[in-house]
Amino acid sequence: MRWLWLQKTDPTRPWSDLPIKVPGKARAFFTEVVIIEVGDGTNTKFWKDKWLTGKRIKDLAPSLFNAIPKRIVNSRTVYEAITNRKWITDIKGPLTVGVLTYYLQL
Repeated sequence: MRWLWLQKTDPTRPWSDLPIKVPGKARAFFTEVVIIEVGDGTNTKFWKDKWLTGKRIKDLAPSLFNAIPKRIVNSRTVYEAITNRKWITDIKGPLTVGVLTYYLQL
């Protein structure tokens, strides 16, 4: 958990972009208990972090979340997503009724 915390709080460290192997239960616990304060949005993942009223988009809009490629989920920051509404172009899966409904809600 220490490495996850350091990776999240200090992205200037040279190893912060490396994939860190953390047991699944520890990563799940970290994800559940940490709520992100956005700030300028450069350190907050748009699709992964709990930044929107203390929830992840995965929890608020599961069908929409499933239409986003994994590499984008893991890399898109709030700053990038909000700038020019880039998050809309992240949607690559089929535009089902569920996806469109969640898109309109967001």
